Amino acid sequence: MREADRALKAVREIGPDTSLVAHGRAQIRAGSKSFAFASFFFSKREREGAWLLYSWCRACDDRIDQAPDRASALAALAELERETRRACRGDVPLTDPIFQGLALVLREFRIPEKYPLDLLRGMRMDVEGREYRTLAELEEYCYCVAGVVGLMMCHVMGLSSDRALPHAVALGSAMQLTNICRDLDEDLTLGRVYVPEDFLREAGLNRSGFGTPAGRRKWPVLAARLLDAADERYREGVAGLRYLPFRAALAVAIAGRVYRRIGVKIRSRGMRAWDRRTYTRLPEKIRTAMAAGLGVGWRLFPRLWRPWRPAAIERVWGQS
Repeated sequence: MREADRALKAVREIGPDTSLVAHGRAQIRAGSKSFAFASFFFSKREREGAWLLYSWCRACDDRIDQAPDRASALAALAELERETRRACRGDVPLTDPIFQGLALVLREFRIPEKYPLDLLRGMRMDVEGREYRTLAELEEYCYCVAGVVGLMMCHVMGLSSDRALPHAVALGSAMQLTNICRDLDEDLTLGRVYVPEDFLREAGLNRSGFGTPAGRRKWPVLAARLLDAADERYREGVAGLRYLPFRAALAVAIAGRVYRRIGVKIRSRGMRAWDRRTYTRLPEKIRTAMAAGLGVGWRLFPRLWRPWRPAAIERVWGQS
């Protein structure tokens, strides 16, 4: 049995109520039905690693969003950074399931500490009220809060080449751009406007007018521009499936297609897209999974004569 398999088996045997894996599974089921659905197409080892990572990401996001004011959010963020650095060193008490799970995943899948710290850097952008002038600036944020999740998952899934890394970043950024479009109204209530200022200016708006009735009428046009950018990144992300083992490629393809479907529904609903949260229902997810299976099978057909073989991930994104 591989070392990572033994470690995850030991975690499960802590008990059904205190298992880190069970905790992570509960978190992803409560927090993201789309990711929970896609995760079940992973192998057991990949699935459990994904659940533990999601549990940490969700906990960090909740601690920041639930802070009553900016000072409290900054204090919570500083504590998260300290605890995350401890997890990177493996210095975490067993009583903390979130950071114990993170420590386990980082160690067993050899994930560079830069990635979880970059995710917290993205959360700092939110807390400090970062404004984005251009799509390129917004992409830095998307990398921090979503692209790095793709990079960490590359270590969990395994790759045949680290040429897959830019594709992982692209797919994460595509999903985040879709999230931004879906949550325009929710984010506005938190004082956050992610639409780049040059997009607003070209639509005859500024940040202060974004939430006015006249500004809201421009939301479908602004969302369409962001979704166009997301579609480009979805295509780039899908091109990286060839570097993944089959089951991981299937799970990633399903997650990408489900999120892309959310963007399609936002476009079709126009102004009604923000009357209620846009999501995909289970029958849509099942149809999406079937389409993803066909797409992955066709894309990975060359595996019949050129089998996938794992390779060590030597590159750390953003480091020369």
